Amino acid sequence: MGMGVVSFTALIGPPISGALVTKYSSFEQDHGLSGTFAVAGALVLLLAKRFKGGGMFSKH
Repeated sequence: MGMGVVSFTALIGPPISGALVTKYSSFEQDHGLSGTFAVAGALVLLLAKRFKGGGMFSKH
């Protein structure tokens, strides 16, 4: 399942990045979008771990 998510993002990411660079003539917006997705992904993982039970640092 993880590989499916990664392959989807690898397929969609470059065209979005290219469109942003073409529109704004800069990589700043591209970096901002990438950072936003990274932070959002980390928050989803932390929330899933938190609500699963067993605490934040448990193995299960």
